[in-house]
Amino acid sequence: MLARHLSAFALPAVAALIAIAVLVFWATSPPPELTMRVPGLDNAPLREETAIDASQDASAVGMAGVAAASAVPASWPLIDQLESPARIAAAAGSVGVAISPLPPQPGRPIAGQGRPSTIADAWPWFRGPNRDAICLSGPALARSWPPGGPKRLWTVDMAEGYAAAAVSGGRVYVLDYWHDEAAALLRRLSSAQQRALADALEPIPAKPDAVRAAVGAVLAAHQPAAASTGGEKTDSGGASASGLSAAETEVLCSGLAELLQQGRTRLLLALRLGQIDLVDRSGDLMRCLSLDDGREIWRNSYPVQIKPHHGITRTVPAVVENYVISLGPKCHVACWDADTGKAYWLIDLVRDHGAVVPEWYAGQCPLVDEKTGRLVLAVGGTALLMAVDYRTGDIVWRSANPRGWTMTHSSIMPMELAGRRLYVYCGKGGVAGVSADDGSILWDTTEWQVSMATCPSPVVFDDGRVFLCGGYNSGCLMLAVEYLQADGRFAARVLYRESPKLFGSEQQTPVLWNGYLYGVRQRDGQLVCLDPQGKQIWSSGRDKFGSAPYMIADGLILALSDEGVLTLAEATPQAYRPLARAQVIDGGVQSWGPMALVAGRLIVRDLRRMVCVDLRAQEQGQ
Repeated sequence: MLARHLSAFALPAVAALIAIAVLVFWATSPPPELTMRVPGLDNAPLREETAIDASQDASAVGMAGVAAASAVPASWPLIDQLESPARIAAAAGSVGVAISPLPPQPGRPIAGQGRPSTIADAWPWFRGPNRDAICLSGPALARSWPPGGPKRLWTVDMAEGYAAAAVSGGRVYVLDYWHDEAAALLRRLSSAQQRALADALEPIPAKPDAVRAAVGAVLAAHQPAAASTGGEKTDSGGASASGLSAAETEVLCSGLAELLQQGRTRLLLALRLGQIDLVDRSGDLMRCLSLDDGREIWRNSYPVQIKPHHGITRTVPAVVENYVISLGPKCHVACWDADTGKAYWLIDLVRDHGAVVPEWYAGQCPLVDEKTGRLVLAVGGTALLMAVDYRTGDIVWRSANPRGWTMTHSSIMPMELAGRRLYVYCGKGGVAGVSADDGSILWDTTEWQVSMATCPSPVVFDDGRVFLCGGYNSGCLMLAVEYLQADGRFAARVLYRESPKLFGSEQQTPVLWNGYLYGVRQRDGQLVCLDPQGKQIWSSGRDKFGSAPYMIADGLILALSDEGVLTLAEATPQAYRPLARAQVIDGGVQSWGPMALVAGRLIVRDLRRMVCVDLRAQEQGQ
């Protein structure tokens, strides 16, 4: 009898114990991380993409282009489980939910109307094919120009900065930036206006007329005090009462209509919480243009918010095989398909590798070493340098960083010495030579340091000498790197050090041509020629160039001024011999972006425009 009673209770007892165990596990285990689904990143069918007119500039293309090309990632617990944005905001405010950004994710490429040129020559990365700012191919260049200067082929507006062109396969690649004007306008509204706007937008369709009516009602109902006293005039759209012009209000309405379509819950939540960053679609913008006419072939983007700080963009992409590698202002390294703009991978050097964004943002240009088939980056965080498989984004090696040097604006330069291939880099604190094989540091020295910002890259001689220069009263220095056979190691020693009176450069890297160094001296803006022993051979006297770039092609020096005036001079140590001068960027301002020259087409830029001019002799009738 007892056995029957025990058997009757055994099964329920076991079930109860299992239930208790499950409850304990559920109560003590951390909840799973829930991530909001982001269109284009969740394997959902993509909506049809709309082609854009590539002849338009970055600010006039319209928000739809970059919004479609930019995913706006965020980690928002329980958003999809709550019924309304109002309840989401209340829940977030009551329990202190932290809405933290995820790593930026590139979006979908947007096709333009441009077509690649049939020109086959390339300027695939910073300072050209041999990384020396010398063009050895292409047609003969004109030695004089007509009164109007060389023929201008195209002009394209750019975001504020100095990012310059890489050219390959008839395409021009530049990492630009796109500023979300709608988000900036939302930040200008008061908290009360933002919350009222959320209430007004919640029930309406994502149609322009409905959005305009909702925005107009909110702005009219929440006027600044000056407007309510009659001290401020209003236009027909009532925009001035809100502090926004009629044009700004239209931009805001257009942007809100797009944001409603892309994610109503996200927009309403951002407005109710006052966290406009959640819907800010600003981001680094990779652009592919036609070398023939500058029309846009494709664009793609990833979200990152950057405020202008003496410009925003500063780097030159690298093109290898069918890949384009870019390094953004806040140290995001991305790989794009050269033909289509599809993004393959993205590395955040700050988040993943401890890098520190330099003052005025990153200026380092990515090095693709064609001899090793690797991308090499200066991290200056947990590793001084890092090698990456550019096809996959996988890390190949990381070098040590025993001195804790941080990233500078200088770019890495390869060097061959004593049968070894190494990379020379100027970090914040000194210069090092790193093995291309495994990332080991073969030599370093603290003899060269720049007080403010190290921008020029090392100039490597074939015999192991390395010329270094800088601004901020740094002057210049020549190192001799040697392999000490008896000790079995490399070492660097100083051959000479000269003051800024002889030479110093705040931004540009000198050109080594036939054993002589050509560069613009920061102290007086003159173009100078130096011999390898550090003696001045000649200077340009009254001709001044500022901080603008220069290069050598067809035996000629091409030197730009800050104001966009291009000077043509003979590349000879005999004397300064100018041949021609012309304004190639009208009203040029801070024309500091590095040059690119392909098949006689010279690409230059100032703070806001990129210009291509034709320097071929046949175009000038010579």
